[in-house]
Amino acid sequence: MVQGTGGGGALQPGASVSTIAHRVGIHPSQLFGWRPQ
Repeated sequence: MVQGTGGGGALQPGASVSTIAHRVGIHPSQLFGWRPQ
């Protein structure tokens, strides 16, 4: 998994999934698959 990327406020309200994924270097679908149901 991605470590040491330090989010940098990625979880702020209004942040899009694609923006967060791009920031940490993964595909947006990986975030959708990872998040708790």
